[in-house]
Amino acid sequence: MDNKTKEILQKFSTQKVDLGIVQDFEKVFNKANDSGLKVSQTLIDALGKAEQKFNQNLSEWDRAIKIGEKLEQSYKDLGVEVPSIIKNKIASCKSEKKEEQGFISAIKSFYSKF
Repeated sequence: MDNKTKEILQKFSTQKVDLGIVQDFEKVFNKANDSGLKVSQTLIDALGKAEQKFNQNLSEWDRAIKIGEKLEQSYKDLGVEVPSIIKNKIASCKSEKKEEQGFISAIKSFYSKF
């Protein structure tokens, strides 16, 4: 085999190795990209479900607050001191509602990351 042929074969052999590396890279890239997309979609789905449940629960907190305030007013109308346990639970309702609203806001802001 002459030197020119050896040189040409050497170039093709080097390019073949380079092509193999490119194919390996693309294969690993595609696998990582697909896995990342699957994880992202799973996270988005879970966040969506959590947001929906928090929104549903907000109406429950509103109902509890409304009933609690009505109860509180009934005690006041009777001229009786509102038991501290009732006051604490009403305050807890308001606090929990505010916390869940914060969770909903955090979820919505997290969506913007995608």
